[in-house]
Amino acid sequence: MVHTSCYGNPLVHGVPKGDWFCNQCFAGSKVEGTDSLSCCLCPMKGGALKTTVDGGWAHVVCALFVPEVFFRDSEGRDMIDCSKVPKRRWGQGCYVCKGRNGCAIELFRAQMSFIISRDLWIQRVSEH
Repeated sequence: MVHTSCYGNPLVHGVPKGDWFCNQCFAGSKVEGTDSLSCCLCPMKGGALKTTVDGGWAHVVCALFVPEVFFRDSEGRDMIDCSKVPKRRWGQGCYVCKGRNGCAIELFRAQMSFIISRDLWIQRVSEH
């Protein structure tokens, strides 16, 4: 389950006719293999994914935390655009998980980088 305000306002373009489905479920009704969709910004699969402008998928939270990523439709939080992320950050090592799958966020004062969704998940699991 995801908050409407986090996932985007599904009613921004009017009340949909019939049932409303999230992007991932809607794609699943048309494309096989969507049960293993993964985020282009982190190594995590599933979750609150939205389509990117280049046909990939990204978590809404990843798109919100990576500074150069933006939504072409900001109110609906649709059409995630990752084209402004510097190439050097793709595959950069993560300080927390040591992984290189995704787009690292750099912390200049701490001189380290991390991948947002994976590290939020690790922190949440360690707190419980």
